Amino acid sequence: MGLTLLYVQEPTRDRSTFHYRRRVSSELRPFIGKGEIKASLGRTREEALKKYPAVHAAAEKALARAQREHEKAQRRASGLETVTMLICTEK
Repeated sequence: MGLTLLYVQEPTRDRSTFHYRRRVSSELRPFIGKGEIKASLGRTREEALKKYPAVHAAAEKALARAQREHEKAQRRASGLETVTMLICTEK
C-alpha cells in the first residue's frame, strides 16, 4: 500500500525531481499573481516526504490569504454598488 500526497508529481523520464503543483482558481489568480503554485520537493521520495509538509502549509496559507482578499474585494465592490444606488435614487 503506497502513500499518496496531494498535488505531488513524481519524477518522469524528462524530469528527475518530485514537484508540488497546485492549480489556483481563476477568482484567486489576481491575488496570488499566477495560475499555479509550484515547488521542487527534491530528487528522492525521502526528500519529498520531508519537504512536503512545509510546502503544502505555505500553499494553504497563500490560498487562504488570497481567499480573504477576494472576499474583502467583493464586500468593497458590493458596498460601492449600494452607495451608488443610494446616490442615484436620491436625485
